[in-house]
Amino acid sequence: MKNSIVITSIFGPTKTAQTCSQWTDWATFVIGDRKTPPWHHDGVEYYSLAQQVADFGKIFPENSYARKNIGYLYAMRNGSEWILETDDDTYPLERIDDYLCLNVEAPVLTADVGYVNSFAPYFPNDHVWPRGFPLQYLNEKPRVEASVKRTCPLRQFMIAGNSDFDAIYRLTGKSLNIDSSHRQQYLVDDAAYAPVNTQATLWHRSVFPLLYLPSTTTMRVCDILKGYVAQRCLKAKGWSIGIAPALFFQERNAHDYFQDFKGEVPLYLYTRDIVEGLKALTLTGDLCQDLRLCYTYLCDTFENKGLIHKEELTLLNKWLTLCHE
Repeated sequence: MKNSIVITSIFGPTKTAQTCSQWTDWATFVIGDRKTPPWHHDGVEYYSLAQQVADFGKIFPENSYARKNIGYLYAMRNGSEWILETDDDTYPLERIDDYLCLNVEAPVLTADVGYVNSFAPYFPNDHVWPRGFPLQYLNEKPRVEASVKRTCPLRQFMIAGNSDFDAIYRLTGKSLNIDSSHRQQYLVDDAAYAPVNTQATLWHRSVFPLLYLPSTTTMRVCDILKGYVAQRCLKAKGWSIGIAPALFFQERNAHDYFQDFKGEVPLYLYTRDIVEGLKALTLTGDLCQDLRLCYTYLCDTFENKGLIHKEELTLLNKWLTLCHE
């Protein structure tokens, strides 16, 4: 059974595709969009917008980061055991074979406030925090507790270089290039949550439905929302997420920090409310049913705040149908 890498891009082949193509025992899928130029790279399976529509229909919007969902579907059809998702400006520094295990023993990251700043142990000399971390708790440092054994089907890798800071941090003019030699892997405490993005994230086949990336949020919100929903569903099964070392490097594509800021405003305002609401839900332990419950709650509660639209539920149901084809 072959593992898969999923990348979306509106550019020609980048260093990410070039690097991943050298992992010949993995399948690398690049998903194009309306703006993507003619594309080819040996060792990479590229799917144009026209090919995506031919294979899956017009399910997800064009000119949207959510087209990454199509990449997940191709990887599932590939019979993947693990799916690694990354971006076209974020590439692996080394192989990740040591992390292809479902059962993990590792120290636990926890915090009294229930939210873990996963950057803290890896970048101890910098006051940094990940996009999607509740701003109320910026000065709350996590602590490390004794190792435990857990089922861990989801791992978030740290990223060296221009990491996934939020726009508030970027607008301060602080350093955007950090490195980490810290090699410890952690488990997030059962009672805590941490931001999970789509830049360097590893998923086991047992939780592939949780890969769903919402389409009706802003691009700066969608993967963080996905990550918190996934964690809530995993906790309902008694499973954990892992935080892994900085085995990836980001050479960030050009961004307008103020536009990023505007796209992230719902996270600044509502992250804590989102997670506390998800925590209060009674879930079943069935991933597909629990996904529906989580997104129904989000649409019912946050549509009038501009976070998400009820159309998300239609897209989610189509996704779940395709996952099982």
